Amino acid sequence: SAITNHFSKSQLKSRIVMINRPNSTAATWLKYPVLVLATLTVTTLFAQSKAHRLAKFVPPSAAQVVATVIDTEPMDTPAQEIAVAPMQEQSKAASEQTTTVNRAISADTVLQPTVATMPDSALKSPSRYMQYEGDRLYWVITPKTSFDDLAIMKQEFERHGYKMQIQALKYDPLYFYITDIKATIIRPIVGDSDFEDTGAEGKPIQSFGGFNGLNKLRDVAAVGSNLPQGLVQTAREEELSVTKFIHNNRMKYLLATGEKISKKYAPGSSICTMSGLLARPDLIRRYGLTLNADSTLIISNTQLPLFVNNEIVTNEVFKLINTKNFNRLIVSEEFGKNGQPGAVNAFLFYTNESQ
Repeated sequence: SAITNHFSKSQLKSRIVMINRPNSTAATWLKYPVLVLATLTVTTLFAQSKAHRLAKFVPPSAAQVVATVIDTEPMDTPAQEIAVAPMQEQSKAASEQTTTVNRAISADTVLQPTVATMPDSALKSPSRYMQYEGDRLYWVITPKTSFDDLAIMKQEFERHGYKMQIQALKYDPLYFYITDIKATIIRPIVGDSDFEDTGAEGKPIQSFGGFNGLNKLRDVAAVGSNLPQGLVQTAREEELSVTKFIHNNRMKYLLATGEKISKKYAPGSSICTMSGLLARPDLIRRYGLTLNADSTLIISNTQLPLFVNNEIVTNEVFKLINTKNFNRLIVSEEFGKNGQPGAVNAFLFYTNESQ
């Protein structure tokens, strides 16, 4: 009990011991201020200035700038913004890194962006859709310009004080080319420059471009100006690439558009090849079709919408087409809760490339 319970110790005895203890001497109290002074002395001996500590972690040139600002700038002076030019690529990091001080500017003064202090060799475009020439940054947008390419272009504009806002951007069903774009290039103080283009019926947009002035605030971004030959060549090559891609993927584009048309008539749809359809007499009967001896088809319900390559046609025109020329068929139909097919609302036929 005496080991586990502290209440077993006599409190009266402890008080008597404390009363008989002698008082602390003056020498005992002096040891505390001596200890404090010794601690401050050791701390001062091992301390370094702020600038020297920073010098261990930054390059010498940058350390000198930091040391100068810390040691010479009084606290009551207006703060100055120290901007470091962004690095675009790791291979150009050493040549492009620089430090400048940006000050307030008026509408009539010359804009001095960070990149303006770089040598001409450092003004290299990060994109094949942009090209530096003199005091202008030329750019072009082709139907094949991707979302990532536009993001790089936007970032390069911001280096020179421009802002690029994209209000609308649509791509084809296979996300290979732009079908619709609307954007604004904003130049501080001066104003905006808008551009937009829409491909007819989901077709690719036409290539277009312009330039942004690099130095003067009054230089507005010009759209539709003459472009350097390099950018013109890029636009032509990519327009040709898009044309070839559409030709090689003709059926994919037709079916992607056909599915959208089909949903206008019924929420469900079925896709089959013509060879698969002709091998299923039960399916032909369910769709209300009749196969003639001359390999043409007759649709019993003449009121149903009828499409060939996503263009609506009449029954008279449809009767003239041989089934050997058909490649695919989309049937717009309703399905029951149990998944059973119901009424047919539209037919969409697709021909071979040779037709």
